[in-house]
This record gives sequence, structure tokens and C-alpha cells, in this order.
Amino acid sequence: MHHTGYGEYTKVISIQGYVHAEPPLIGTFPFRAYMSINNEGNGIGGFDYLDVHVNGVPVTAKR
Repeated sequence: MHHTGYGEYTKVISIQGYVHAEPPLIGTFPFRAYMSINNEGNGIGGFDYLDVHVNGVPVTAKR
């Protein structure tokens, strides 16, 4: 987590790793998720895997 300290989103988070595939896929593939959040934990994010790129996913803190 990186603290930006300014603007609407004050924290940036990035997670990278590998996901084990279930049949019909075989093996593992890279996965990346990222989000920009405010001090309450709400914001926007996205994720990538294989040739899939999803942006603009709402992030909502659960308390």
C-alpha cells in the first residue's frame, strides 16, 4: 500500500501473484489486482488475468 496523501484517493494498493487454473485450463497464470481508495476504504479498482482486463470496479469497505 502506498499513501498518496492528496486528492480523492489517498491510498493505492497493488497485488500480484499466480492463480491455479481449474479444468479446462491447465497450470497457473499471472493475476494482478489494484485499487485506489480513500481514508474510509472506498474507491475504484480493477484486475487483469490472461487476456482479460477489467477496470472501474467499485471498491466498498465492509465494517
